[in-house]
Amino acid sequence: MICTCPVPLEGQEHRAAYTLLAWALHRLHGFSGRLVLSRTPEGKPFLHDFPKVRFSVSHCTGMVACAVDCVETGVDIEAVRPYSERLTYRCLAPVEREQLLGDSREREEAFFRFWTLKESYGKALGTGLGYPLREVSFHLGDPPKSNVPGYFFIQKVINKKFILSVCKKGIPPEQTVTVLRHLPERIGGITYEDGSIAKPEGFG
Repeated sequence: MICTCPVPLEGQEHRAAYTLLAWALHRLHGFSGRLVLSRTPEGKPFLHDFPKVRFSVSHCTGMVACAVDCVETGVDIEAVRPYSERLTYRCLAPVEREQLLGDSREREEAFFRFWTLKESYGKALGTGLGYPLREVSFHLGDPPKSNVPGYFFIQKVINKKFILSVCKKGIPPEQTVTVLRHLPERIGGITYEDGSIAKPEGFG
């Protein structure tokens, strides 16, 4: 399941991302009540009592997203906005930089298409951005193509200003993205083992 929704109040995205995740887990698996998260040695969160359920969450100003699956998955959402040209040399492969053509808006959208694909792959991999970013390359399209075997991607433009990318290990992700008009009601709670409130995947 892949879902996303707007967050009208800036600064509420952390909580909203896990509220959305709790709703998705309830819809798919009937989970409710308090769910406890642990982290892998690399920092990737997982459900302590349901380790076979895979999930990923992401947020940016004004929007949150999550993906729930039975295989390793990663999701990233970003608003299209200006970026530093230096980032293209630090993060993009030469073949990706060649695709950054067109006017400034087209270049910004293309850059964040690449960026969210790389983020989603890192989350599915379990390392966040701790992998050689310029060695993993993508060719934009529907669906996007990559040079990493065994991982598949989809990408959507949400509300004409947000880029959502999803990576799944082993099989292509579902194409349906549920776009909610507003954040669903809170169902239970999600915390870490130490009792702290869950936040989106800080490792990536």
